[in-house]
Amino acid sequence: MANQLDQETSFWDEAFPFLERLTKKGCKFLLIGNIACKYHGLRTELSEVDLLVSDNPDDMMLLFETLHELGWTSKDRA
Repeated sequence: MANQLDQETSFWDEAFPFLERLTKKGCKFLLIGNIACKYHGLRTELSEVDLLVSDNPDDMMLLFETLHELGWTSKDRA
């Protein structure tokens, strides 16, 4: 897809501020690499989430679903 990089950049521009706010609230994130994030590990509370970056672009959807479960919307911007 020609616009895939632009779409991913736009996604991260919106999602990272939300991730940073969650991290400041005590959420746990493991971020490795820069392609896609994958929901990983067990949650004991909604505020305690581990996100593991994967090389599989399809894993982006898992992150997207997890962020929405935590209350993120594309209207959340820095």
